[in-house]
Amino acid sequence: MIVLQDISLANKQIGALISRLEKSKDGTIDYLIETDKELEYIKQWTADQKVAIQPFRDARYGIKKKLDGFTKDETQEVLEKQLYVQQKVSEEQTKLKLQQQKEIEAAMIQQQQREEEWYLKKLGFEKQIGETQAEYLAGGDSGKHGTSSTQSVKLQKYTISPFSGDYKDWLRFWNQFTVEVDGSSISEISKFNYLLELVKGKSKDDILGLPHTGDGYKEAKRILQQTYGKDIKVHKALIKELEELPAISNIHRLNDIHDFYNKLSRVVRTLVTMKRLTSAQSLVYTLMDKLGPVREVLVQKDDDWEEWGLEELAENLRKYVERNPLKESGNSGRIDENSRNHPGHTHKNSS
Repeated sequence: MIVLQDISLANKQIGALISRLEKSKDGTIDYLIETDKELEYIKQWTADQKVAIQPFRDARYGIKKKLDGFTKDETQEVLEKQLYVQQKVSEEQTKLKLQQQKEIEAAMIQQQQREEEWYLKKLGFEKQIGETQAEYLAGGDSGKHGTSSTQSVKLQKYTISPFSGDYKDWLRFWNQFTVEVDGSSISEISKFNYLLELVKGKSKDDILGLPHTGDGYKEAKRILQQTYGKDIKVHKALIKELEELPAISNIHRLNDIHDFYNKLSRVVRTLVTMKRLTSAQSLVYTLMDKLGPVREVLVQKDDDWEEWGLEELAENLRKYVERNPLKESGNSGRIDENSRNHPGHTHKNSS
């Protein structure tokens, strides 16, 4: 005779199995999003997994239905069928795990290939910049002195702001350094000296002990690029900066609003340059909430504000700060004396 407790246990086990499968599916989706898989690919993968899990749900429903209808005279044959279903579920679970593992491994390989392709393109671009810069400097120098430009090129020392180890500042620094120093025709030892002058703090400590040779310079660049130049580190730092932007509580604190815009626009520009803006679009509603009373003014200008992305938000905020410039009196962060003419300000009647 069939023991109802065993069937009930089987029902709980398959329920727990479905829960684990859903958790595994959600974890894989988070990974695919983090690695910037295409949205259509993620949607299709999610739909496929839903179809793959559906038989387990159907099996659970069947077990539950049988469990409700069982009576004391249930036969051993019914129990064997349910145990068979449970065995098939276990086999399907193994297959699904193997499939998910293959998906993850394939995604990691594709991500690595994209990073390698990006890096090779970057090296080619840097080489092209260096050759162009060298030709330009060589031409200008030969016209004046008739000698090699290598001996006469002099860089302006303070045209590049130093890099202090902030991942968000890496692209700005490295692009400037590549054009103004690394792409010039001075010796690699001189380039190394400039590099040491233009990095501060830990980023300088990372390369300080290297020999002042051509190989030492190449190793210094490799260390800095590997430590600070990886897209994932820069991307996480940019997202964190957006998440940590302070909320605007007073529409008349123009300094806070301008500071909010400056940080937002800089991050958006960097994400666009990295082609990673799509992965940050979900923050647009959080940022609009942080704008508080400013948000209410912005949305009045566009009936389609609910469809804004980060670029549209930054552009509308730019127009707002241009219409509300900071005063030059040094009252940074204070309420503007002329703000009573600003929309939303309530006038008080004089007594």
